[in-house]
Amino acid sequence: MAEEEDNDASSKNAEPKKKPILLILVVVVLIGGAAAAGTILGPKLMGAAPAPAAEPPPAEESAPAAPDVVKDIVGLAPFIIDTRDADGMTHHVKVAVSIELKDGVPDADFRPYVPRGREAAIAYLRSQTFEELTNPARFEEVRGELSKRIIEAVGASRASRVLVIDFVGQ
Repeated sequence: MAEEEDNDASSKNAEPKKKPILLILVVVVLIGGAAAAGTILGPKLMGAAPAPAAEPPPAEESAPAAPDVVKDIVGLAPFIIDTRDADGMTHHVKVAVSIELKDGVPDADFRPYVPRGREAAIAYLRSQTFEELTNPARFEEVRGELSKRIIEAVGASRASRVLVIDFVGQ
């Protein structure tokens, strides 16, 4: 009878041990399944771009660089210009530009020409009224003329484009 009590006690102890192990095994399988599903479905659900199918060709075999590839840019310090409106009141206009350099023009070689570009920009902006500069319908015209004058001043062989990066009128 003592043996039967020992067997009953050991079977009672064995059964509770199986449940935690079984529970841990189920949890591990569920976590693994969730991780696999997240890895496979996550990018699709998050809208990620698919991985490229093949490696891009080496640089030597690729086509020549597009003409609008930017090599080097020089940002000029912002200009603050005093302009007058039709009533004679003074207003301030802040303009900041960056100049894209032509391919092969080192920044150090371009820097001595920056004052010429600034002078051309200031001369043009000062010749305009406040209304002319701040009229949204004329912005493209002002931007084009400003660009033309700066490129003429620094040399078309050095600069390819002028970008107006800040334009504020008060």
